[in-house]
Order: sequence, then C-alpha cells, then structure tokens
Amino acid sequence: MQNGIQNLLNKSSKHDFEELLFWGRVEGINNDYYLCLGVTYTDKYEFPEKRFYWASSADFCFSQFDKLNEQHLEAFDTI
Repeated sequence: MQNGIQNLLNKSSKHDFEELLFWGRVEGINNDYYLCLGVTYTDKYEFPEKRFYWASSADFCFSQFDKLNEQHLEAFDTI
C-alpha cells in the first residue's frame, strides 16, 4: 500500500493537492479498497478543496473518484 500512495504522490502535480491524507480501508469480499484524500488550501478561504482517490488491494494503483452522478441528486438531498 505504501508504494501505491508513493506512486500517487510521484505522479501528481503540485496543483493536484497540498496535503495527502490516508482516509481508510473498506473491506470487500474479493479485494479491499483504500481511500486517500487530497486537500488544497491555497485560495480556498473558507473551505479547502478536497479530492478523493481510491485503489484496490489487487494493484494499489490510486485513481481519482469520478464526479458525482447527478441522476439521483434529488433523492440524496432528501436524506
């Protein structure tokens, strides 16, 4: 897992995030999934910008989460 996080740090540009945090692990049946949070503070006066990354235990290649699918946005707002 450390190599996967190090690869994420190495391939990211300085504008992707200023701080990278390990968020946690989700246990699955076939693989476990690891989550990281990249945070940018510069020019984000009240709320920092957050980017989430995930990797499976099969390869530990971290990828950024896709944007939210707005298809169910109204249902999410009622929860």
